[in-house]
Amino acid sequence: MSIDSLQSYPPLSYDQTSTLLQRNKLDTTSTIDQSDISHEKFLEGFHINPDKVDLSLSAKSSNGITLNLLDDSPNIIDSSNFESFLNNMQSLSKDQISQLQSALSAASETMDNSQTVGGTYGMRISQTNLEFKYISENLIPEQYQQQFNSFVDNYTNQLSTNYVNLLKGFADQLANTTDPVLINTGWKDKGTKMQDDLENGSYSFQTSENQYQSLFNSVNVTDSDTLKDQLDSVYKTILSNYIPDSDGASRSDLVNEIKYLSNSWNTFMNAVGDQKNKLTTSVDLHA
Repeated sequence: MSIDSLQSYPPLSYDQTSTLLQRNKLDTTSTIDQSDISHEKFLEGFHINPDKVDLSLSAKSSNGITLNLLDDSPNIIDSSNFESFLNNMQSLSKDQISQLQSALSAASETMDNSQTVGGTYGMRISQTNLEFKYISENLIPEQYQQQFNSFVDNYTNQLSTNYVNLLKGFADQLANTTDPVLINTGWKDKGTKMQDDLENGSYSFQTSENQYQSLFNSVNVTDSDTLKDQLDSVYKTILSNYIPDSDGASRSDLVNEIKYLSNSWNTFMNAVGDQKNKLTTSVDLHA
């Protein structure tokens, strides 16, 4: 297999990439037949479910609000500061606190890493940001919204940064490998190209995430009459603009992610009590 055949990188799932990085070195001998090398064979031996880090902390003041931000990094943000801020908000009734806790939990659960690939991971980050911004607009008192949004942006930006750093570590291991199988099949050269792309911001995850962020940021969470139609339009745009093998994700990857995010959005809408903005998407998911 020449490096030419690897120009469109096969999509690596978050847990596949993480598992590769956990190994002391990339040793293919125990997982694949050297006479029948393919990226599917290469990845086959490395798939596991990622560990989830529970960042929940006991509440430090009367509101009793806790966070459960799911990610592979225990230092994604200073969640204790975020919780302290939430718990020190004034003028919230018991019902408002309960609804806010439910909404925060539902939005956090959207960032479940176990069923996504690198080419769609940015979509999940972008929708998570949108859901938190909906919380800000509808459930956070106005005087606290700016600081809440700052915490949210720091959180989702750090998710992106952590994943880029994960990919950089993977690329470094490939570029510096001495494994003859990886060298002979072009993976070492691919690692060097991947290093360059990540450094200049042109790797598939980075370019697709920028597009996703722009689309999801265009959704106006203050317009409750058109909110679900705006989100539906985002999903349609993502599918209609898909170009095969250009963004590290297949069309089926995008379809599966949109199905997942549609369901996550509806779960989130249930948590915030907004039934009219639940999706019955008009996107043709089977096209």
